Amino acid sequence: MKRTIGVFDSGFGGVSALIALKRVLKNEHYIYFADNLNAPYGLKSNREIINFSLDICNFLIEKNAKVIVIACNTATSAAIETLRNQYSIPIIGMEPALKPALSLGGKTVILGTNATLRNKKLRNLIKSLNPKEDIALIDASKLVSYVENFQTETKEFKNMLRKMLSYQLDAKIIVLGCTHFLFFRDQISEILPNAIIIDGHLGTANRVKDILEENKLKENLDGEIEFYSSAGTESAEKAKQLYEANRNLEFFNL
Repeated sequence: MKRTIGVFDSGFGGVSALIALKRVLKNEHYIYFADNLNAPYGLKSNREIINFSLDICNFLIEKNAKVIVIACNTATSAAIETLRNQYSIPIIGMEPALKPALSLGGKTVILGTNATLRNKKLRNLIKSLNPKEDIALIDASKLVSYVENFQTETKEFKNMLRKMLSYQLDAKIIVLGCTHFLFFRDQISEILPNAIIIDGHLGTANRVKDILEENKLKENLDGEIEFYSSAGTESAEKAKQLYEANRNLEFFNL
């Protein structure tokens, strides 16, 4: 059985991280797991998120995962410490790319889910960076379902996004604190055309590459991706379609 890179998210958002991983490590074999049955994680308790994440990691390890990428800021905040204590393979998470954001200067807005924003991990990160500029935290949990249902071009979605950002029109930096949010970066740019939109996808992908090389786990395989979903084959096929349609997704690269 081929050794794989396991990637999981609460739903389809982590497909954006999968695209970044494939761009950096194109010849690895991947398994992507979307927990659509339990999405969205952003409104769940930490205990629930930890239990979901443990179940998914067990599945990925059964599929011979040599490394697991938590392609979900919410699950990273809630579960990564538990997962790293539970498993011997490397576990790599995602968190809002605040460091590059603050290096650019100016008012910064973090779009995140409720679970990510309320978690101490983010608060401690902000405190450790000692920001000199204002930082606004916006709970954008309600936007996740629009990505899950492929509705980010609807009038309803655009109105909701505009309302969320209406008090942040002076923002210089927008930090995407959820992998789902990269799929509507163009809609953010329409509202805030002069803001720089930052995600941590390429940084995470390069970190995975470094860890594979350090542990002599990097391989030249077939580059194939297997898609799975807790909601069944139809949802797994939707994840694949989202991947195919967004291979040229634009990432922030400092």
